This record gives sequence, C-alpha cells and structure tokens, in this order.
Amino acid sequence: MELFRTLIVSAAIAPSVRGLSDTWPGGVGLFTVPLYTGETITHYLSSGMISGVIAEQLPHTDYSGAEPVVFEGDLEALVEAINTDNPSAEVTVPQLTALLSGADISTQTWQDALNRLELTMEAS
Repeated sequence: MELFRTLIVSAAIAPSVRGLSDTWPGGVGLFTVPLYTGETITHYLSSGMISGVIAEQLPHTDYSGAEPVVFEGDLEALVEAINTDNPSAEVTVPQLTALLSGADISTQTWQDALNRLELTMEAS
C-alpha cells in the first residue's frame, strides 16, 4: 500500500535526506526538485505516493479535513523499518529526528504546500 505525501526539506539538509530516502522502498531519487525563496534555492520537494509504512510513521500534517491535524508519527518504528529493509542504512532515532526537524510533511498537494510556505518553483 502506498500513501500520498508532500515532503519539503530545507536545502541545508537535502543531501542527508536524499541519502536516507535512498534506503526506503521506492525512495531513490526523492528531493531533487529545487524550491525558491526569491532568487535563492532554499528547499527541495518530493510529492506523490510513497510506501505506506514510511508515510504512516513520518510525522505529518493532514489537511484533508476542515482543520489541519498534526500526527507525531513513530520515529522508533520508522528507524526499525528502514534498518530492517536496508541493514546497511544504520539509521538512528537521533539522526532521523535531526533530519526531520527541518522538514514539512503533509497531505497537501505540492501546489498548496508551496503556497502555504510561500515558496516557488522558479526564482523571482
């Protein structure tokens, strides 16, 4: 089962998050779309269907109802799932926590998420 998520990370952590996502089933090639604040690339985007196990365990905000609902996720279970699927990953909860501190993960379309965060796909 796959679930939809829009994931936006700061440019500063994008290389590390790319490396981590490469260890997820179907995660190779994520976080390659640059996003801009003015003329500067400040974030990277991935949006679409991802592993349901990963999607459910990531902290995220669900925008499908009248009000946003924040889900804390389950980082311990996520780390276990990543390390089980790819034992060479050797991901830890503190590493994952640090990487996700700069992430915006939601059920919004990428267009809505960019509007909410005041980001664009082209330099202005």
